[in-house]
Amino acid sequence: IDLCNMQSIMRHCHSYLLGMDMWAYADNENTMKVVVKDPDTVICEQWEIIKQNLTRLSQEPYIDDQIEIDEVWRVSEEACEYLKENDISSELKMRLIRTLVENLFFDEYGCYDATWNLANALCKNREDYLNFADCLWKNSRFFRKDAAEIYLRHGREDRYIEYLMESLAKDTQAYEKAIQYFQATGK
Repeated sequence: IDLCNMQSIMRHCHSYLLGMDMWAYADNENTMKVVVKDPDTVICEQWEIIKQNLTRLSQEPYIDDQIEIDEVWRVSEEACEYLKENDISSELKMRLIRTLVENLFFDEYGCYDATWNLANALCKNREDYLNFADCLWKNSRFFRKDAAEIYLRHGREDRYIEYLMESLAKDTQAYEKAIQYFQATGK
């Protein structure tokens, strides 16, 4: 941070946002102070913006090209970028992931891809991904295929096989994947 420039800015305003996770302000002695927000706070603030826009969208008679859709996408992308360098608490991760899954990633508002990407960005390690897959598996049959693929990538072949076996009769791709899997693993 350029301190001279910051002090100049501080003379003209009481506080200044330096980024989504940091802001500066002048105290009573006009000394510059910088405050860094913890990652949970940053993500909660972004989630509040997303929720506000989703609430506005829920009140629309139809969904087309509302600016709120663009705002959900923009804030989701910012959150994904922020999460590349920062991690949040496991409790907050799971609360957000559960909300996204239970609301089918807000697909009805044109926000599926943005919120799906956000859910994936919340996952940092094997445990996070397996918790995400569990949430997908339990909450909707619609997401079983996605959950199965996550399970496979993160060492839970039993769940992947379970998905394939339950899908054999109704999905030719599952049949083909089962053959490929068993041939590749020799099982």
